[in-house]
Amino acid sequence: MSSVAAALVASAFCAGLRPEPEITVSEWADAYRVVGKPSPWPGEWRTERVPYTREIMDRLTPSDPCEIVAIKKAAQGAGTEILLNALGCWMHQHPDSTMMVLPTIGSAKKFVRTRFDRMVDVTPVLRAIVAEPRSRDASNTTQLKEFGEGRDSLVFAGANSGPDLRSYPSRFIIADEIDGYPEDLDKEGNPLDLLIQRTGTFANRKIGLCSTPTLKGRSNIDRWYLAGDQNQFCVPCPLCGHKQPLILGADRVKTGQPGGLRWDKGQPSTVLYECERCVGRFAEWQKTEALLHGEWQPSAPGNGGGKIRSYHMNALIYPYGWPESSWANLAAQYELVHDKPIAKKTFVNLKLGEAWEDPAEAQADAATLLTRCEAYGPTIPAQVGVLTAGVDIQGNRIEAELVGWGPDEESWSIEYKVFLGDTSGVDKPVWKELDAWLSGTWLSELNIDLALKGACIDASYHQETVREFCAQRSSRNIWAVRGKDGYGRAVWPVKLGKQKGKLPPPFLIGVDTIKEVVYSRLRQDPPGPGSCHFPKGDRDLYYFEMLLAERRVADYSKPIPTYSWKKISESARNEALDCRNYAYACTQGLKLMKAFHLNRECVKLRELAEAKRTGIARPVVSLFRAPQVVLPDDPYLS
Repeated sequence: MSSVAAALVASAFCAGLRPEPEITVSEWADAYRVVGKPSPWPGEWRTERVPYTREIMDRLTPSDPCEIVAIKKAAQGAGTEILLNALGCWMHQHPDSTMMVLPTIGSAKKFVRTRFDRMVDVTPVLRAIVAEPRSRDASNTTQLKEFGEGRDSLVFAGANSGPDLRSYPSRFIIADEIDGYPEDLDKEGNPLDLLIQRTGTFANRKIGLCSTPTLKGRSNIDRWYLAGDQNQFCVPCPLCGHKQPLILGADRVKTGQPGGLRWDKGQPSTVLYECERCVGRFAEWQKTEALLHGEWQPSAPGNGGGKIRSYHMNALIYPYGWPESSWANLAAQYELVHDKPIAKKTFVNLKLGEAWEDPAEAQADAATLLTRCEAYGPTIPAQVGVLTAGVDIQGNRIEAELVGWGPDEESWSIEYKVFLGDTSGVDKPVWKELDAWLSGTWLSELNIDLALKGACIDASYHQETVREFCAQRSSRNIWAVRGKDGYGRAVWPVKLGKQKGKLPPPFLIGVDTIKEVVYSRLRQDPPGPGSCHFPKGDRDLYYFEMLLAERRVADYSKPIPTYSWKKISESARNEALDCRNYAYACTQGLKLMKAFHLNRECVKLRELAEAKRTGIARPVVSLFRAPQVVLPDDPYLS
């Protein structure tokens, strides 16, 4: 080997052993980055203009131990510039396989033309390492940029393209506007999760996630923010020095707590910020100095195990002089939208950088419902006057819930049963087990055996089998039903559909309306009208997760919001919710078809119990048969 070749080998070997430069992303940006149009501040980048970006950029430095940086932000606050600075630093100082993903291929191409290419054109160190675009050379195209001596690749992709996300293993990944990604890509799951898998073989990976949030519970960036340590940028009060995050504080006004923006009603120009500690107020221009001394403080230290660092940026911390995010403008906008849900959602997303949760969409959580379980059973609580059942059919099992109803539709879950077996025909053993259960009686604390008043069985699966089973038992108010979507649809149809064949068709019930009723009642703390009780020891967290497996999602893309129900995840099971829906639908079917009145039935049962206790026969009117004298030993509803 010649001396020249040996020197080259030695140089390459030493270069491989040399540690990566310790320059951070913010230091690189201050030293090399040049900002071009359409930025309102073209020229050399200066982190001190937006001091809240420094720590976030430095977390994206390859030598920092965290792996994922999640930025939940209001609009137009330099979030994308943070990502561009990270890209520039990686390409210049740490060249390796890199990918940037935007919601669609079209948005990715537009980003390259309007943001990335312009950054390269005006930043000399990047212009020197990115291959010149040539018509016959694929090294610099809209979606592929080769850079550096090793001709490493920077790929721009759309989250709506499965092949793009699956084709490029990458050490570095930037994912921008991730709340615009599709929920499911080619039936393989969330594209963001698929994307992160592309980094799985790199021990020194770095992933930057950024977005303005959208809907609570469905927001990708909110999910990752909560998975991390949830940093808030805290600035010192110019009056007392207390460090605090800057917030709108409208909810604090209602409760009389200090902290947040304050202004005279109808005069947003009078806006000042009220310190949460000293209750003094300062003007917006004073935040310029305060931002320089601000620091990120984690709200959930330890979350993410140091591997996921998450940051929340709202418009209140954006630099003084930015007109769209001025405090006066924020106050004026809030006054305009605070009582208009559609406009308020936009304000909360774009200005406060928070995921929107319509108060009407709020629901209980599984852990809370589990803690509310009560000690009752196996005898049925004395308040229960009527029993109905909801039954869900699967290919290899039947799941059913027995629900007890008291006055004003207060409910008690009595049993949740799973019958295992082939459900493809009424002659199968599993249907005989279900029939025996539906024919049973349950002892009440009133010392009376209660039988089932009625049941609804889902006919969406094995419809002919369900219809045949129910047709043979219609005299017992056991009905085949199918859910029909549609906001505002009646729970129980006024008339039955046309019969085809020998079997009556299933009743088309308004499941969207039923779910609204059920979920609103699950939010209530029992006892009380409409509230729901569950037995302690007989329900676990998984049951309540099934009960809460869906969420009503509002679509605000049109002047009038529209709503639909969706599973919280593709893998979520919702059999418990379906069973509860059908049990409730049965009560409404009884009202329309059998002149059923719940409160009267409850009174009637208590009168019967009192007669049985005292041995005095009393006339009790049954709504299901002609008036008669009910004797103390009458087996009521047997």
